[in-house]
Amino acid sequence: MTGGMRKLLPLVAFACGACNPNCGLPTVLDGVRFEAFGNVIDYTIGDSGAPPGQILVNGYTDLEFEWNAVIEGPIVVRIDDQPFDGEGQWNQQECGNFTVSFAGTFQSQDGSEHNFTAAANFLMYDILIEGSMAYNETWTSADGTAVGQLQARDAAVTGRQYAPAGGQ
Repeated sequence: MTGGMRKLLPLVAFACGACNPNCGLPTVLDGVRFEAFGNVIDYTIGDSGAPPGQILVNGYTDLEFEWNAVIEGPIVVRIDDQPFDGEGQWNQQECGNFTVSFAGTFQSQDGSEHNFTAAANFLMYDILIEGSMAYNETWTSADGTAVGQLQARDAAVTGRQYAPAGGQ
C-alpha cells in the first residue's frame, strides 16, 4: 500500500462508518408479525370526515413483510392477514433500514373498505419497527352510504414483534 493510500484509508473508514458488510438479507423480516400502531401527523380529510375502522396509519393493526430473499424488488405486505403486493428496497449499508411501497383495498374489521397507496421508510431493530409513511386512501363505509378521502402526508408507524407470521 502506498503512503497516499494509507492516508485515504482512514477517510474511507470514516465516510463508511455506518457501512456493515454483515447486514444480511431482508428475509430476517420473513415470518415476523408486528403489532403496529399508526398515528397520522400531517393529513387532509375529505368532507365526509375521518375513515371508519382501523387502518395502518390510524390505530392498531398486525403488520408483516414477505421479501423472498431479494434486496430490491417485489414484496408482499400483510395488514391484518390481508396481502398487498408492493416493492421493497433493503438498505445494505445501514442495517435494518428499508423502504416499501404497496397498494390495494383493505377491509377493516367493521366492514369498511379502504382503497389505498402507501410508501414508507422503516427501521427494524431487535424486536421493534418504526417508520414514517405517506398514505392516501378513498374509503367506503360498511353499509356503502358514505365515501371519503384521507391524504396522510406523514404518519408515524411503530410496532413490536409479538409472534411469528401466521400467529404460530
